[in-house]
Amino acid sequence: MKKTVIAIWGHSAQGKSSSIKEIVNAISFHYPRSVIDTRISGNDIQVIIQLDKVKIGVESQGDPGGRLQRSLDLFLQENCDIIICATRTRGDTVTSVEGLFPAYEVVWASNYFSREKNIDQSNRIFSNHIILLLEEIIAGRY
Repeated sequence: MKKTVIAIWGHSAQGKSSSIKEIVNAISFHYPRSVIDTRISGNDIQVIIQLDKVKIGVESQGDPGGRLQRSLDLFLQENCDIIICATRTRGDTVTSVEGLFPAYEVVWASNYFSREKNIDQSNRIFSNHIILLLEEIIAGRY
C-alpha cells in the first residue's frame, strides 16, 4: 500500500466538512472493528482511525488560516498511512497537501454538491465511493 492523501477540495460552503464527517460514519459502518480516536469534535472534526494495521488521519477543517497544517503534522507524527482532509481549490491548504508529496501520493476529489438534491443523500453516496477508493488503496491496487 502506498501512503495516500485523499484531499476533498472545493470552494467554501460546499459541504466538504459534512461529507468528511459522513466518510467517518461510513468507515465505522463498513469496518465495525475500526477504532476511532476523536481528537476534535464539533462543526469540524479531527480523528485518527485504526483499521487493523492501517491508520487513517481525518481533518474536516480546510479553511485558509485554519488548523489543516497542524493536523497534517500530527498525522505525519502518528505515521498515518492514509490522510483524508478538506482543502480549498487554491492557496495555503492546497500547498500544505502538495507539500506531502513524494512521501504521500495525492488524490484530489470533490464532494457531490447540488442546490436541488438532498445533501445528506449526496454525502452518503460520496462517502460510499470514498470507501471503495480506500479499499483499493489498502489492497495496493490504487
